[in-house]
Amino acid sequence: MKLADLHWLAGLLEGEGCFAWQKSTKNRYQYKYPRISLTMTDKDIVARVASLFDVRCLGPYGPYGKLHRGHVRKVVYSTQLYGPRAVSLMRRLYPLMGRRRSSKIKYILERTKQW
Repeated sequence: MKLADLHWLAGLLEGEGCFAWQKSTKNRYQYKYPRISLTMTDKDIVARVASLFDVRCLGPYGPYGKLHRGHVRKVVYSTQLYGPRAVSLMRRLYPLMGRRRSSKIKYILERTKQW
């Protein structure tokens, strides 16, 4: 990933992204793994992030054109990066993020040492 793309991604994820532990249950076993996700209504932006993640852009989701409290809801698009690739990207993003996001990334990275 180019440095300019990394900085653009850091700015976007600072405001709109999510850094988390994904919980999954299979055969009564619970698994947790690191995840970076982005969900928003701008398809072109989500598609660009999906391209940088080298994953698919998911969507459209949501009730397109249906009224909600007098407003038309927009279609939502999403992309996610899981596991070791998410950890690698978190390490690169860490010094570029604000206090709250870098704290969350640090929390996740500290727990991936055990993972």
